[in-house]
Amino acid sequence: MKNFEQFYQWYLRYFQSKDELTATIYDKFMALSYAVRTHIIDDWIETQKVYRQHSVRRVYTLSLDHSYGRSLHRHIIEVGMEEDVKNITSFLNASYTDILECEPEFELGNCPIGGLSQCFQETMASQGIPAMGYGVWYDFAMFKQNIVDGMQVEIPYNWENEVHPWSINRPEYSYPVSFGGTVQYDESGIARWIPAEQVVATPWDYPVVGYKNGVVNTVRFWEAVATGNFTSDYAHHGDYTRACSDKYSSTDVTRFLFPDGDVKQTSDLRIKQQYFMVAASLYDIVRRHKVENGSVKTLPEKVVIHITDSKSAIAVVEMLRILIYDENIPMSEAMELLQKIFIFSTSAMTYDEFERWPLYLLEEILPLHTKLIFDMNHYFLHKWRTEYGISDDDAREISIIEEGTVKKVRLAHAAVLVAFSVTGMSDFQTTRMRESVFSRIASVRKNRFLTGSYGISIRRSLAVANPQLTDLVSSCIGEGWIAHNNDLIKMVNYATSRSVQEKFLALKVEAKKSLASYIQNRFGIEYNVDSMIVMQCRRIHPALRQIMQLFYVVKRYLQLKSGAVLSARTYFVGGRAAPTNFLGKQQIHLINIVSDLINRDPQTKSLLQIHFIPNCGVTLEEQFLPAIDLVEHIAAPSVIPFGMDILKYVVNGALPLFGGSEADHEVADMLGANNCFSFEEIACDRASYDPNVVVSQSGTLLDVFEFIESHIPEFSKGEAVYPLLSTLRYNDEFLTVGSFDAYCNVQDKVDALYSQPLKWAEWAIHNLGRSGIGSLDQVVQNFFTQTWND
Repeated sequence: MKNFEQFYQWYLRYFQSKDELTATIYDKFMALSYAVRTHIIDDWIETQKVYRQHSVRRVYTLSLDHSYGRSLHRHIIEVGMEEDVKNITSFLNASYTDILECEPEFELGNCPIGGLSQCFQETMASQGIPAMGYGVWYDFAMFKQNIVDGMQVEIPYNWENEVHPWSINRPEYSYPVSFGGTVQYDESGIARWIPAEQVVATPWDYPVVGYKNGVVNTVRFWEAVATGNFTSDYAHHGDYTRACSDKYSSTDVTRFLFPDGDVKQTSDLRIKQQYFMVAASLYDIVRRHKVENGSVKTLPEKVVIHITDSKSAIAVVEMLRILIYDENIPMSEAMELLQKIFIFSTSAMTYDEFERWPLYLLEEILPLHTKLIFDMNHYFLHKWRTEYGISDDDAREISIIEEGTVKKVRLAHAAVLVAFSVTGMSDFQTTRMRESVFSRIASVRKNRFLTGSYGISIRRSLAVANPQLTDLVSSCIGEGWIAHNNDLIKMVNYATSRSVQEKFLALKVEAKKSLASYIQNRFGIEYNVDSMIVMQCRRIHPALRQIMQLFYVVKRYLQLKSGAVLSARTYFVGGRAAPTNFLGKQQIHLINIVSDLINRDPQTKSLLQIHFIPNCGVTLEEQFLPAIDLVEHIAAPSVIPFGMDILKYVVNGALPLFGGSEADHEVADMLGANNCFSFEEIACDRASYDPNVVVSQSGTLLDVFEFIESHIPEFSKGEAVYPLLSTLRYNDEFLTVGSFDAYCNVQDKVDALYSQPLKWAEWAIHNLGRSGIGSLDQVVQNFFTQTWND
C-alpha cells in the first residue's frame, strides 16, 4: 500500500493526538489498526457497491453468538499487508507481538457457536459470496474467568470500556423495537399492536475481510439505545429521576450475553433480547431489499435468511408480521412467501436444548406475535391434516404450541415448518434431529432435511496462527491451498518424505520454545520444551470428560513416583464452565488442585506437568496451536453435535485422540482411522452399571481416588470438589470411570508412536493434508449451490 507510513503517522497525530515521543504502545496499536482499516474500507465500499449494482442475491445470517478474538494480525494477512506492516513496526520501538497484545478480545458470543459464526463469515467473504451477518452488541460480553483458590470466579467483562478500531457506528440506520402493550381490533377485525415500550436498535458494522480477493462483507451488531421520549406514565407521576432510570433500564435488552448454561432459563429479558436482534435485522433486510428491488414480493429471488439456532427462530414470526401488517399481504400469500426465504441450522442434540417460551410470558411481551403464532400453527395443522392426513398424535408432535400445565411456544418447530432447508452440524446430529426431535415433520418433508457437516476456517487456524508451517506447506504444494483449502489434500503425498518430516519436527521444536517464552511472560509457567504437549480447550462440562484426562495424569504421576520410565508430557487445559454448571466448576477446581500437587514435585516436574489456562478464548488458543503434539476430544457418546473443531489442532500438526462421540468419529473417518488414536467405550447395561464397583475392582482407579482424596484437606475449600468425586463414583452418567481403562490403553499407543519421531511426523503430515476436506470452503460452496442459491 502506498504511503502506509504516512497513514500511520497521520492517525497517530490526528486520532490519538500523539507524536512518537508521547505515544504509548496502545496509541501505536490504534494508529496501526486505523492505517490497516483505511485499506479495508476502500474494498468494503467497493464490495457493497458491486452488490448493489448487480442486484445480487444475498445470504443473511442471524446469530446471537459471534467470537472473533483479535483482528489486527488476521486483517493484515487477509489484505496482504505483511511487508507494509513489517516496515512500519521496525521503527516503532515496540515488538509486533506487544502491539497485538493491546487489542481487546472481540467475543460477543458463546463458543463454539460464536467461533463457528466467525469462520462462516470469513469463508463466505473469501469465497466471494454476497453475505451479511447480524448479531447483538452486548455491553457485557463473555465473562472473564478468574481462578481464586483454584476455583472459577466469573468477572463481568465490559468490553466497551476499550475502543475497538474495526467497528463503525451507523446511527442513520437505527430502528425502534417495540415490546408489551395490547392488540386492538378495528371494525373490520384487523389487528393493531399498541406497544407499551420501545427501545432503539442502533447498528455497529464490523468488516469481514476475504482472503486477498478484495471482498469485504459486513456483520451488523445491534445496540439498544433509549428512545428520546419518556413513557406515558410520566405525565401522571412527574418524577424526572424515576423517568430517566426507567429509560436507562429499557436498554437492558443488550446489557449482557446469556452464557450457554443458561439456555433453559427463560425470562422476559431473554425473550426481548432475541426478538430485539431479529426485529432490527429483518427490518434492515427488508429496507435494503426495497431500496434495491422494490416490492417485498420478490424477496425469495434476492434474499436468503439463514437462522443459525433456535435463539433466532422468532424471525419466522416477525417476518410474517412484516408481510401482513407492514406490507398488507394476505395471510395465505404471506405464508407462501415465508416458506421460500428461510433456512434453519441448529446445534441442538436434544429436545430440551431448543428455545421454548412460556405462552403467558410471550403474550405479555409480544402480544401480536402470539396471535400470529396461533395463526401460523392453525395454517400448518390444517394443511397437514388435509394434504397428509396426519393423526391427532402427529398434530401434537408437529404443533408449534406445546401443551402442558404451562403452555409453551416451540420456536424451533416454527422454524423447521417454515424453512425450505434444515441442517445440523454433523451427519450424526442431522440424522438424530431428523429421526428423533423432528421425526414426524421429516417423515413428510425428507427433502428439506439435508445431511451435512460443518468445518473450520483453515485460513485462520493455519495461515494466520502458524505462518512457519504455512510456509512449509506452500513450499511443497504451492500457495493455492490458502484460497482453495481442498488443495491441502496434496500434502498427503509428502507424509512419507523424510526431508519434510524433519522440517516439520524442527518447526514443532521452535513452536514449543516460542510458546514457552509466551506463557512464561504471561502466566509465569515454565515447562520442559522437550516434552510432548497435550491440550484440551473446550467448554468445561462433565459430558466432555476432562476429568478422564486428569485421572490419567494422576495415574502417570503415580507411575513416575514408583520408578516407571515414561516420556515427558505437559498438559494444558482451557475452557469456561457455565456459571450455573456447578459440577463443571468443580472440574476446574479439581484440575487446579491436582496441578498444584504434581507441578511442585521436583522429582517429576521435568517429566509431567498439568496447567489450567484461564480465559482460553479464540486468540489465546491460537498461541498454542503450533506447539501442540496431541489434542484430545474424549466426550461421551451422543452429547456433542460437532467434532470438526478439533481440526484447528490437526491442521497445525497435532495428532487427535478420540473417545466415543459420534461426531468425533466422523472426523476420524475423514482423516483415516489408521492415523488417529481412539478408544472404545465400555459396553454395559446402564441399569446395572455400578461405577463404585468398577473403581473398587480397578487398582489404578482406586489409587487415583485415594491419592486425590488424601490430599484434598491440604487445600483451602478443597472439600468443594467432593460432590464431583461422589458423582463419578456413584452415578457416572457419562461413563468416565467405566471407560477409563480403555482410555489408558490407547495412551500406551501414543507413547509408543511418540518414541518414533519420523513416524509421528508422517501421521501428522498425513492428517494435516486430510484436514482440507474439513474446510468450511466446501461446506459454504455446497450451501451456496444447493441451498442458498436454489
